Amino acid sequence: MKHVLLLCSFFILLPAFSATKNWISEARNGDAQAQYRVGKSYFVGDTIAQDIEQALFWLEKAAAQKEARAQYILGLCYYKGEGKEKNDSMAYRFFKSAALQGYPQAQYSLALRYLKGEGIKKDTKRAFHWFRKASEGGIDQARFSLGVRFQKGEGIEQNKEMALRLFRELTLMAPHDPFYDYYIGCCYYFGTCGLKDINTGTRFIQKAAVHGCKEAQTLLVKIQKQQPKASQVHYF
Repeated sequence: MKHVLLLCSFFILLPAFSATKNWISEARNGDAQAQYRVGKSYFVGDTIAQDIEQALFWLEKAAAQKEARAQYILGLCYYKGEGKEKNDSMAYRFFKSAALQGYPQAQYSLALRYLKGEGIKKDTKRAFHWFRKASEGGIDQARFSLGVRFQKGEGIEQNKEMALRLFRELTLMAPHDPFYDYYIGCCYYFGTCGLKDINTGTRFIQKAAVHGCKEAQTLLVKIQKQQPKASQVHYF
């Protein structure tokens, strides 16, 4: 049985391995997308043995040709100190280059650099700009961060109604992440977004708790001690 499984795995991986060989040939001929794919394959070690040195070699080749995905990965390498010595300024440089080409993940990472002042001077207005761009590109974390900026009035005029709207959208767009239910539950329960509604807040917190959010579970215990009837509120 073990040998059968190994044989099946071989035939499953064979097409991917063949594709990688083709990418290597194209990468050597200067194709930026192929260079990115080869670099990523070496970096992850999925269809070829992991080799960080080779990964960086091909990613840098691709990045030099303005391949945004390669620039983003190199930015992460510099930011996390993986394969490269940690360097926030270099991370910022690669994130910005990829972000200017419209790559959403890089836009989100660039927004965080401006927000925290890592590799560049802190600038909440620029952070807001890039959070908005990344949010438009479909990055849930960016939409959440955008909501927080509206909630706190960071980089934009405070607008708690808009914050609440963005948080509500997230509970529909990212139902797999109970943290968003927990956060909007807190907004309603404590009135931190301008509209206080304890029952609605409790329902969202319960929903998050049921789906494994530890923060929600801890808060729900406190709520039920203070309000025994809270446990009678129906889940979504």
